Amino acid sequence: WFDARHPAWMAASTRKRGMSTLRQLLQFVIANGWGDATLLTACSRTAASEARRDWLRPEQVPVLAKLLKSDAFDDYDRFAIATLFLTGVRASELVSLRADDLNAQEETLTVRHGKGRGDGKHRFVPVDGEYVRLWHEHTQRYGMAARVLTFFGLDSDGPAPQPQPGACKVTATTQAWSTGL
Repeated sequence: WFDARHPAWMAASTRKRGMSTLRQLLQFVIANGWGDATLLTACSRTAASEARRDWLRPEQVPVLAKLLKSDAFDDYDRFAIATLFLTGVRASELVSLRADDLNAQEETLTVRHGKGRGDGKHRFVPVDGEYVRLWHEHTQRYGMAARVLTFFGLDSDGPAPQPQPGACKVTATTQAWSTGL
C-alpha cells in the first residue's frame, strides 16, 4: 500500500514524511487498542534525501551585475533585485517592506514579517550608506509614503512603474536567483 502511494522515484524526504505519517497513524491505532504493536513492524525506516542547496556562486556575480545594468530591467526591478542581493532578505520579506522600515541613521532595515510562525520574526538587517541612498531614491521616485509597502504598494500621488514588455517580475527574478541563473 505504501509503495503504491509513494513510489521509489519520489524524493527520499517525501517517502520519509509519508512513512512517518503512517507510523503515527499506526501508533494511534495501537494506543486505542484497535491493533497490536506488531503493526509497526511493517513501517521500515526511510532515509531522507541529502539537502540540496543551489547558492549563487562567485563566478555568477559579475554576470548578474552586467545583466542588471542592461535594458532587461527597469529601475524598479533593479532596486528589488539589489535589495535581495544586498540585504539577503527573502522574497516573501521583500514584498512586505515598507518605506519606513529603513532607519537611515542606524543604517538598518527592519524586516517585520520574517521567517517563523504567525506574523514571523522581526529582525534588523545592516545596510550601508549607498543602500540608504538607493532606498531614498526609490521611495521618492515612486512617491511612497512612510507606511506604504515599498514594493508594489504605491502612494496614489506617485507615478506607478509601468511594466515593460518582457520585463522581469520580482517572483520570476527571485526564482531565477535561487536557481543560479
